[in-house]
Amino acid sequence: MPMNPPSPGENACRTLSAPRRLVAFSLPLCCTLPCPDDLLNQLALRIGDLLGFDSVTPFQRPLAAQQWMLAFYHGQPTRHRAATYENGHPGAITYTPRNVALIVIDARHRIGYASASKMTRIHALLSALNGLLFPDRPLHSPPEIFSFDLNALRFLTFQERHCLTGQYPWQHLRLKFLTWTEAGTEASSTKHLWHEDGFDALDLDGFTWPLHPLTAGIQCFLPGKRCGYKIELSHHSPHLRATLSPQTLETLAALIRLCAAP
Repeated sequence: MPMNPPSPGENACRTLSAPRRLVAFSLPLCCTLPCPDDLLNQLALRIGDLLGFDSVTPFQRPLAAQQWMLAFYHGQPTRHRAATYENGHPGAITYTPRNVALIVIDARHRIGYASASKMTRIHALLSALNGLLFPDRPLHSPPEIFSFDLNALRFLTFQERHCLTGQYPWQHLRLKFLTWTEAGTEASSTKHLWHEDGFDALDLDGFTWPLHPLTAGIQCFLPGKRCGYKIELSHHSPHLRATLSPQTLETLAALIRLCAAP
């Protein structure tokens, strides 16, 4: 039996409201969006088969022009138990927690984002899109995922980080933390946090960029906005952590292009 379909407004917004761990991948030239109902159901069946889900409830929603969210709701394999108190008596209920496999398509910038409850399943999730959402891609073709080079952040100029010309979608970029490791297979990692901006410390030679960066946290401020949002990128990896919304996709795309390894 399929799960009860999610409420279109509330659950779709909740799916995008919190930072998620994501994999960024390059979109093929041909992409079928919006998905007709029969194609969306085929995707749900294939995702259920490849990822081992008993039932999958698909949902799609436009975010902005040429930007779409596809969510595939499913249950965890084990049920949970919770204590209750109703009508003056203690009790208990068992329930199946709801998870979601998420695909966000930014056709405007030819970048896709994927998230799953177990990130080890991302390649299976992306391969399920071949031949359906991406009709020109062979079924078993591997996804063209990005790989980030965090060293590119080190060479951003002051004018690129504090952009007043409209060249980039942000007004300010600030380095909030950086983790790195020393050379060697069992070397420990180090994390440095900045209350203000680590880029300023680099400009003033108050901090030396490490040889082996691991992750970087960037705070982005859009023009006219007092509050920024954070993006975390991983070195030599397609993984990032960010909030996906029509307001953040433009900045994400520009930052990914800057840090994408050749």
